[in-house]
Amino acid sequence: PASFSEAVLNGWAPDGGMYWPAAVEPVSSRTLSAWESLSYPRLCEEVLKRFIAADDPDVTPLDLAGIVSAAFSSFGDAEVVSLWPLSDELHVAELWHGPTLAFKDLGMSVLGRTLSHLLRRRRQRLTLLVGTSGDTGSSAMEAVRGLEGIEILVLYPLQGCSSISPVQE
Repeated sequence: PASFSEAVLNGWAPDGGMYWPAAVEPVSSRTLSAWESLSYPRLCEEVLKRFIAADDPDVTPLDLAGIVSAAFSSFGDAEVVSLWPLSDELHVAELWHGPTLAFKDLGMSVLGRTLSHLLRRRRQRLTLLVGTSGDTGSSAMEAVRGLEGIEILVLYPLQGCSSISPVQE
């Protein structure tokens, strides 16, 4: 099995597919209740810890806290994801407070910071090649903008972009 760091840096599993954990520990109702009061960044940390070995030398709990904190520092809302009640039982989650106003910023920001952290530890560089016809490209570019060890090239189809993509650039 691959470590968290290997999976992040490799991107694709050796068979060409996606990495998947050997086992996924169920989340107990007690844990869910404890998570209920967490901010989005803290919740993100808690979920990621479930996929990073406790003795992982590449990403310590302190490293992870720094990665997540930095990832969300440029979001337009301190809560990162705001919940607005429509009724007692129904809430709406605002997922658009990231740098490109796309929900993808939530994951891309953490991935970019994680990649940079791991590359820095290994004294390596990486060129990301992204092909998209939507907002993935702008989100990926913002996620790695200015990060050590990462360059990015984004390819868009000549006439296949959504109407919002050119505006986000």
